[in-house]
Amino acid sequence: MDKALISLRVGRPVELAVSSKQFPSLGYQDGGLEASAQYGTTFFYCGIMFQFVILLYNICMEKDLALRRGLRMIGLKVGSVFDFY
Repeated sequence: MDKALISLRVGRPVELAVSSKQFPSLGYQDGGLEASAQYGTTFFYCGIMFQFVILLYNICMEKDLALRRGLRMIGLKVGSVFDFY
């Protein structure tokens, strides 16, 4: 089909040839260790711990500033604060 379409477009008969080669290898073996296997757990652990530390900081800041008590004093329900998140 491709040969016929190309011949029609070019205006003369064409011959298509297909060849392949093996993909080149690196030439060495590293024992199956990859960077993601070696450092992946540390990376994900640090990401989760960073979020946890920020969460603790926000909780302590809210407690220090007594935001919930202030909201109750002005007449708001504490549950309505979480509607903004």
